[in-house]
Amino acid sequence: MTVRVQEAIKQAIRNGHLAAGAQLPPSRTLARELHCSRSVVVNAYGQLTMQGFLRSRRGSGTVVAEGPAAAPAPRLPVRPPTSQLTFAAGVADLSSFPRTEWTNAIRHVMSTASRDDLQYSSPNGNAKFREALAERLARIRGVAAQPHDIHVCGGTVQSISLLARVLADEGHSTIAVENPSWDRLRPPLESVDLQLVPIRVDDEGICVADLWAHPDVRVVLLTPAHQFPTGVIMSDARRSELLEWATRRNALVIEDDYDAEFNYGTAAVHAVQSTMPDRVVYLGTTSKILSPALRLGWMVTPTWMTPRVNAIREHFDLGVPVIDQLALTYLITTGLLDRHLRRTRPKYNRRRHALISALHAELDGIEISSAPAGLHLLVRFPNICAEDRLVAEAARLSLPVLSLQRFRLEELQDNRPTLVLGYANMTEDSIVAGARVLAQAWRAVRARPDPQSGKMALPAD
Repeated sequence: MTVRVQEAIKQAIRNGHLAAGAQLPPSRTLARELHCSRSVVVNAYGQLTMQGFLRSRRGSGTVVAEGPAAAPAPRLPVRPPTSQLTFAAGVADLSSFPRTEWTNAIRHVMSTASRDDLQYSSPNGNAKFREALAERLARIRGVAAQPHDIHVCGGTVQSISLLARVLADEGHSTIAVENPSWDRLRPPLESVDLQLVPIRVDDEGICVADLWAHPDVRVVLLTPAHQFPTGVIMSDARRSELLEWATRRNALVIEDDYDAEFNYGTAAVHAVQSTMPDRVVYLGTTSKILSPALRLGWMVTPTWMTPRVNAIREHFDLGVPVIDQLALTYLITTGLLDRHLRRTRPKYNRRRHALISALHAELDGIEISSAPAGLHLLVRFPNICAEDRLVAEAARLSLPVLSLQRFRLEELQDNRPTLVLGYANMTEDSIVAGARVLAQAWRAVRARPDPQSGKMALPAD
């Protein structure tokens, strides 16, 4: 019994329920509360005092001690500060978030919102927001969307999670995905036992010919406007092939349009959904055009599919914050969102050119591939070292970079070290500095023996 009392008091101290200096009950009182003999409590107090958890002074009773034994309650781990130099892919310029406009939008919403606006809304989203979004998607991306077919979600991952449940309920057991592709979308699909079928991506986008080789596949997830992570824009010929495949297979296309609004100097292509709205689920998000902190995304479903999504959504959640939906409605209807994007596009284009110029200035023999669009590009190095060694060396030099290997479902024919470098959230000066650090990492791995062969890869420059 003494040991049990000791452990209970220790746990209370470690959990923070008993803070340093807290007074413990007199031994007689605690013994009565625990229905045990007083000697049990006296012995427990004595042991804990010797161990440094408690201290006892004549006339002042027993209190919790201060010191290492009485450690404070554990805290949640704090995320370390982000490195000032980081080519994080798919991250917008967070310093350009329109704080003033957003603050004014919130202020407008709070001064004009009706009682109904502040009530529980449809899980699919606020009606005013869906109407404004339908108009904007038609104008900007050519998307044919009725407000009742729009489902507002907490970002693309939640959209995929909801959609995965619908697909599983409909009896689908497989889904084709681009190889390589964004790895974060795979767990929600696999959680409902959908088997992922990797499909190659070439210079024209996903290889539709490979889809025909899988007769059991009737759903495909892709990023046609700016493939992630290769940056390829799907060609018109490949879009036609996709339409034929979807029609003849009676298949469903899931179009992730994650950063299509950033196009620099080339003719913007409309969403695939605009050519076959009855066979495409369209996904969008504010993560790139504004900030991932908003957790606002949307899914446009074919009208025939909407009731099925609604039925699942009723058991999924109660929707996303209405105040933020109304604030974004204000930015859309006043033109402030379009104005924000007109400011950011030229900035991103300058940073893209700065990164390309800096890489070519610092590194020989590299190949940079990506259409003039989006927020990242792909850099292939000569095949003289392992990709993971280059990533590890860059990390040692405090430059986090992402390898293409992270996004592959299976090995590709091209095994050259390849990095996915984002540039939108860096200044032009930091882009140049980052390119120099990357070149330093590259020279270091070239100069060191390959641990697999024990031979020198190439002499250092």
